[in-house]
Amino acid sequence: MDLKNTGIDPSLQSQMPYLKKCKSVELSESRNDCSEKALLNYIYANLRYPPNAVKYGIEGIAITQFVIKADGSVSSIEVVQGVCDDFKRECERLFSNMPEWESGTINGEKVDVLKTMPIKFKLYY
Repeated sequence: MDLKNTGIDPSLQSQMPYLKKCKSVELSESRNDCSEKALLNYIYANLRYPPNAVKYGIEGIAITQFVIKADGSVSSIEVVQGVCDDFKRECERLFSNMPEWESGTINGEKVDVLKTMPIKFKLYY
């Protein structure tokens, strides 16, 4: 909810982190939508299916957690569930090269935010 016209102090609202390319989007819900779409586009454009996984027909989901720091950087990338080491390495590579973020805020203060994202590895023939 955008608190601009509600009489509630906007500095007291919470904001999820979002990709910097979505900064010009005014409403927080729209900014979050923009950020999610931009993140998915980044993943679709940059995900590389590991050659060994292709060779052996391996598919599955890797669940990756990472922290968007108060300065907007990404840290603590960890694949908490993955089918194979190749998927884990690819997720680590992918998330360590993400576009820049704007930090999350609580009560107007920048905070670290833990984000979890599943990545589905599926072969299409």
